[in-house]
Amino acid sequence: MKSSKRKAPQISSFSAPSKADIAAFEALPDEEKRRILEAEIESGLRGAPRKVTAEDIIVAVDARLADA
Repeated sequence: MKSSKRKAPQISSFSAPSKADIAAFEALPDEEKRRILEAEIESGLRGAPRKVTAEDIIVAVDARLADA
């Protein structure tokens, strides 16, 4: 018997989501949103620190928003 679980949408960025990311996330049931957010938080806590400047972040966000 196949599982009825649907595959979660691939969110390109939680820090600077595209319009498509926001729409896909908002369409999910609350429990699925919670599961995805908990996994993202856990991943961030396990990950190694990155050396980026505020300018690096601004440039990346501007580029992502320009593509939206």
